[in-house]
Amino acid sequence: MFDGILPNESNPGVILLDRVIASLPNQSAWIKGQLKSDNRRCLQQVLSDVDGSETLTEPILEAAQQVTGKYFSSIPTFNDAEDTTFDVMTTVLQRTRDNLISAAALTWITAGTARATPAGRSTSRALATVAASALFIIALVTKSA
Repeated sequence: MFDGILPNESNPGVILLDRVIASLPNQSAWIKGQLKSDNRRCLQQVLSDVDGSETLTEPILEAAQQVTGKYFSSIPTFNDAEDTTFDVMTTVLQRTRDNLISAAALTWITAGTARATPAGRSTSRALATVAASALFIIALVTKSA
């Protein structure tokens, strides 16, 4: 049952990430090699400023690995990597956002399917439906990226 709330409207991670993205609107707002200088800030500083470090660090690092194919142990390591450009960073932030929305949608679908499963319908069939729906959403997100 659709309750009228889209995943990004009720997802604190997406809300925080949107604040991060808004804080880094262009390359002149971003800096490498230090936390901040004048009006420029690195990704770690922006995460700290929006109180998003705890919530967003792991999703951003996961997206960084998806986008670059490289493992980063921390946000500063990603931010300051030689290959990290502003365009790479913004692509990673968008992938993070897509991943958070997909995860929320999957949770919503799973919860909705559990509520909507008629009596007598097998749990395995309901789970198969959820899995198929999740794969469809993931394919859509991946295709649009």
